[in-house]
Amino acid sequence: MTSIDNFPSLRESDRVRSQQVTDSVISAINAKKDGVIGFDEYMRIVLYMPNLGYYNAENEIFGGRGDFVTGPTSGELFSKCVANEVKSILSVTEGDIFEFGAGDGSLINNICKELECHSDSPKFKYHVIEPNKAMRQRQQETIRGRSGQFFWHEKIPEEPLNGVIIANEVLDAMPAARYLVNEGEVEEMGVGYLEPSLLWKKKNGVVPEEIVRALKNYNSGYQTEKILDLDLWLGTVFEWANRIVLLVIDYGYPGKEFLRPDRFSGTLKCHFRHTRNVDPFFLPGLQDITTSVNYSDLARCATDIGFNLLGYTTQERFLVNNKVEAFFSESFNKDSVEQYRIAQEVKRLLLPTEMGHYMKVMALGKNFDGALNGFQSDECFRL
Repeated sequence: MTSIDNFPSLRESDRVRSQQVTDSVISAINAKKDGVIGFDEYMRIVLYMPNLGYYNAENEIFGGRGDFVTGPTSGELFSKCVANEVKSILSVTEGDIFEFGAGDGSLINNICKELECHSDSPKFKYHVIEPNKAMRQRQQETIRGRSGQFFWHEKIPEEPLNGVIIANEVLDAMPAARYLVNEGEVEEMGVGYLEPSLLWKKKNGVVPEEIVRALKNYNSGYQTEKILDLDLWLGTVFEWANRIVLLVIDYGYPGKEFLRPDRFSGTLKCHFRHTRNVDPFFLPGLQDITTSVNYSDLARCATDIGFNLLGYTTQERFLVNNKVEAFFSESFNKDSVEQYRIAQEVKRLLLPTEMGHYMKVMALGKNFDGALNGFQSDECFRL
């Protein structure tokens, strides 16, 4: 179990904030007759509680000074490759760029920087869907001085959407329910409180039949998760989409790999100061909590809503098909220190033991019939 003693430099203000978040969790638990809340409700509180939750406080999240590194914060190569795909999509849709949860603004800045380098790039507006006020301010600071038309929204604009929607590491932070196989029965794992600790506790209620069916032959103790609001999120996007490509880039697996028998503890991961753990009750509000995406479920849900499945592949193949090697070659003219930094970035993005295999990319479309660069090595058959 992760110990607070490993982080002696923790600020008192952070300790106080974590206690405030914990108190809110305990209040929610005490408000239930059986003293249990769903893990999805727990995630919603500790990650998204106004002003205090992990994603809604003014704490450093991304990059070296934060808790984890994303593709956009690794350097410019990831963004250059995404920009190459975006350029092709916009040439067909003649629309704009929409990005969910734009992090520190690196992807916005670097996509625009890359497209500005090409005279044949289509004109566009850049819309950011970001409910976190502090994060919006950080993103605006990142792109300060960059030309272009930028707009921020707390929720998806309720108007016909044309162009490309980017959801990079968004779905894995959505609240998820957790399930456990117990002596041949499937039960939902909730969160309870036994002073002085939060703890796992069975949540009474009906487990979705699809979960029961999927886990019926698994051994006792097997655990897994399901992102609950996926259909609602996809449905909202589809409702307002006119001619669009939705690019989902996230940690995850196709269904058979997601529910591999040896994935005994599920996909739950937590990150705090670049240290990974599996204890979601450690410093509530101060650490990131994620579960991986079941891409087979995502594809099934999206196509049921009406999206066309346009492609699915690993991040490695997506970036290679979008000229990452050519972009890397450009670094040969740089000094040795910069070359080394970029080489490390390439490893992080492409190696199977890093993001290259664990990150996947899926393209979903509505009224789109153009070609996509990144899915020449399409792996939809794995879904």
